[in-house]
Amino acid sequence: MNPSSSLRVLFDQRCEAPFRQVFGHPLFETVTSGDEADAILFEKDDYPHIRDSSLYARWPEKCLTITEEDVPGFFLPGIYANNRRHFLSRGRTQTYNYFVAQRFFHNPKFEPERQSAPAKQYLVAFVGGSTSWLRKRLFRLAPTLIANDVLIRCTNNYYHWDTSESHRPLKERMRDEYTEILARSSFFLCPRGVGASGGIRLFETMQMGVCPIIIADTYILPNGPDWPQFALLVSEAELPRLIEIARRHVSEAQARGQRAREAWEAYFSEAQHAPMLARLIRELLVQRDSSRERRIRFIYPFYHAWVKTRERLRAFARNSILGFFRLVKFRFPYQLNRSDDKGKG
Repeated sequence: MNPSSSLRVLFDQRCEAPFRQVFGHPLFETVTSGDEADAILFEKDDYPHIRDSSLYARWPEKCLTITEEDVPGFFLPGIYANNRRHFLSRGRTQTYNYFVAQRFFHNPKFEPERQSAPAKQYLVAFVGGSTSWLRKRLFRLAPTLIANDVLIRCTNNYYHWDTSESHRPLKERMRDEYTEILARSSFFLCPRGVGASGGIRLFETMQMGVCPIIIADTYILPNGPDWPQFALLVSEAELPRLIEIARRHVSEAQARGQRAREAWEAYFSEAQHAPMLARLIRELLVQRDSSRERRIRFIYPFYHAWVKTRERLRAFARNSILGFFRLVKFRFPYQLNRSDDKGKG
C-alpha cells in the first residue's frame, strides 16, 4: 500500500449511497474485487451480516467498519463515531465525527446564524432528549440548575432523524429554535446520549464557534484537536456542579468558542472528511494485529450472545419497572424518552 497513491476501497453491499459518495474523492479509488482493494468497508456494524459475508470470509485482514451507529459492537477494527473505552476498542479503533449525517442532514442556517454573531443570552444551554441515564439525571437536576441565563430543554416529542413528510414542519421549527439557542449560548452541553458521545451536537457546537461542555466519561475523543484548549471536559460525577464550573470559565468562553471553530475547520469540516478518513484507514491497516484479530474472531460469538442476553434482560427490567409505575399510577421520577414511554427497547 503506497501512502502517496489513492486508497483502493471496496464497499460491502449494504453500504448506502450517501456513505459511498463521501469516498468519491481523488484520495480514494473504488474497486470491484477484494484482491485489488486495500480496504473493504462495512457501514453497518452488524455482526451476523459481517460474519456471513463472503468478503469477510475471503479477505478478513482488509475488512473495516466505518459507522455512525449509537452502540457499536466492535467486531471489526474501524472508525466509530461513538467510540468508547472497551476491551475490543483498545488499539484497533479510531474516532471520527458524523460525516455522513453532517453532509446529508445539513442545517443550512448554521453558517448564517454564526456569522450574524447574535448576543449571548445563555451562559449554558442544552436542547435534547432524555436518551440516557445521564440525561435523565440532568433533567431531574434542572430545577436546581436553572437560572435566568441557563436553559435546559427536553425534546422527547422530537426525533431528528425522522425524514417523513408529516414530521417536516416540526423538524424545521425545532431545528430553527435549536440553532438560535446554540448561537446565543456561551457554553453548550454535550452529554452522552444513546451512544457514548455527546452526539452530532458536539460537532455542531464546534461549527457554530461555541464552547462545548463534554460530559461523556467513556467516550474516546477523536485524535487531532487539542480538546482541553477549547472544550470543558466535565466528568459525569460533576453534573450537579455544571453551572458553577461554567461560571468559573465564563471569561474564556469567547476565545474557547473561536478555537473550537478553528478545530472544526481543521478536522471535521466537509473539506477534511476525505483526508481524515484516508489517514485513519491507513493507520488502522498498519496497526492491525492479525493474531489478536483471530482471537477476537474466536471469542466474539460468545460475547455477542452475552450482549444480546443482557439487552433482553435490561428491556425486561425496564418494562417491568415502568409497568409497575403505570399500574400504581405513580409518576416515574425521571424524564422518559419515547421508547421508554412505550415500553420498548
